[in-house]
Amino acid sequence: MVNERIFAFADKIMADFRSSAPFNHDPTMGEAREDAIIDYLSKLLPFKYGITRGIIISANNKDLTPDQSRQQDIIIYDKLNCPRLFAKSESNGEILTCVPIESVLCTIEVKSRLTTESIKDAELKYQSVIQLPHHDLSQLGWSFSGGVYKPFCFLFTFLSDISLHKAAIELNDVKTKNGDAPHLLGIISLDRGIIYYSTKSDIPKMDLDAADTNVMILERAINDYHEVLLMFSFMLVNALNQTITTIPDLCFYMSNSDLKFSNEIFVSSEFLDSETYRIKDGKKIRVKQEFEGSRILNQIYKPGTSDMDLMIDDNLSKLYLFALYKLHKAGALTSDLEKIINTMNLDDSFEGIIDRYIAGEEVAVDPSIILEFQRQMIIGILGVFKENCSEIEKPTAETTLQMFESDNKNNITNFIRYIKFIRYKQKASEDIQSDDRE
Repeated sequence: MVNERIFAFADKIMADFRSSAPFNHDPTMGEAREDAIIDYLSKLLPFKYGITRGIIISANNKDLTPDQSRQQDIIIYDKLNCPRLFAKSESNGEILTCVPIESVLCTIEVKSRLTTESIKDAELKYQSVIQLPHHDLSQLGWSFSGGVYKPFCFLFTFLSDISLHKAAIELNDVKTKNGDAPHLLGIISLDRGIIYYSTKSDIPKMDLDAADTNVMILERAINDYHEVLLMFSFMLVNALNQTITTIPDLCFYMSNSDLKFSNEIFVSSEFLDSETYRIKDGKKIRVKQEFEGSRILNQIYKPGTSDMDLMIDDNLSKLYLFALYKLHKAGALTSDLEKIINTMNLDDSFEGIIDRYIAGEEVAVDPSIILEFQRQMIIGILGVFKENCSEIEKPTAETTLQMFESDNKNNITNFIRYIKFIRYKQKASEDIQSDDRE
């Protein structure tokens, strides 16, 4: 029964991985795949473990450097004794989750594919963690056994571009280069197997030529992703149970945080006036409308949702129009999307419909408005395609663009129905292929 439960999660993780493939935007694709692993671990691990993505920090003591790690895909930390902290990125204004180093047990770097570059990148990220200095309550007389423990790290990949033999040699080279410093504990490749450091003699070892075969082992009998996830789950829990954290001295963090008064405050959106604004690139951005539009966008951009779905799915098109209209009222739209909304000629009553939707009401929109929005989006995409396509494709692009610009609703409706049919067949084919693989 335990195996069946984990095998079902393995199927879901692989399905989420495949569905995230349409994303061309690397951060979006990466976060979708990290979310699948975070969701699984949140159900697997005991409540005492917190799971998040973000950065790991050390108290900003002027005599100790550095004070933060590189961004980590997944952080597992002591949830019972440490809160998550939050900081605003100086580069892009993003709110980052921060976890004190004293409470971190493990980090996991998630990559789509196993390559020599992904191993090196994971090791670099891990080194940025283990070099952080600790400052815990033991320095105030509290007693902890065993001294300072460093977090461990796994590299988790879905597919392999290199053999496990080559990956094992690369990992061993990294270990040799780092000397006595902690190194990646293991590599998980769902389609190949697991490389893991262990001193147990009952697990099959692999000849790495001149490598240290006493600690490097390869689970080479594992070639099914269900069994790989099962083995990784047990290895992770076992490693967590053997890792001890200390309790961070949060007062020390506060005293070394360079606190100062600022004219920036964070408030709930319910307390924002509709005219409250911030300045960005010399423009006034109305904060409340921007927040509401962004929140709707977050609702519709789920793993597997493509830009094509936003154009042909009537409900997604409606929500996308809601989001863009709110961002239009905020003054936060790009020029091409602003042009689409201006072309729609929507009056202020439309914002009232959106506000009722935000309040939780079921709202209906005139189908002709949704159809016109879909038409304008397709016109915009065709215009970009026409500017960038080859000379051979230009006549077809111009003919299609003229059809949509003619405002012949029958042509538009039939064309969108055709796209929906093609999209339906594509998804059905993907489901069949997924069933065949299982």
